[in-house]
Amino acid sequence: MRVLADPNRSICCLDLFVPGGIVLLRMIPILEHYFSVGKGSRTRFNHRSRGNQISDMILNENKYYKKKIGSKRTNFQNVDVYEALISRQQSLHGYEKSIETSADNYYTQNNFFFQPNRFLFSDGVMQSSSLGD
Repeated sequence: MRVLADPNRSICCLDLFVPGGIVLLRMIPILEHYFSVGKGSRTRFNHRSRGNQISDMILNENKYYKKKIGSKRTNFQNVDVYEALISRQQSLHGYEKSIETSADNYYTQNNFFFQPNRFLFSDGVMQSSSLGD
């Protein structure tokens, strides 16, 4: 593990290197809990792994915002749901403005334009998305 910090810009970077079979996604909520500086802080992560569409579409692609919503393992399959802002089509600025509770502006009045896209994966293969891609 390597920790890089710039207190003047309120940035802390963690580089975690692990052997092949370990999945770091389960650690993200724990890392956010211990390293976030409070309400309003934002976590960005980039995870490099290989082998399925979740890795290729969500984790490895440079997105402004990405979050795992849920995961369920059944006797037949793994189901994962992620949400992400697609950097070519959606802006982090617009999304953050649309979720402000104390503001009344274009973003809050039309928040459906700025919501992240949700992706449903079955065994690592995308089945659908909320924007229909």
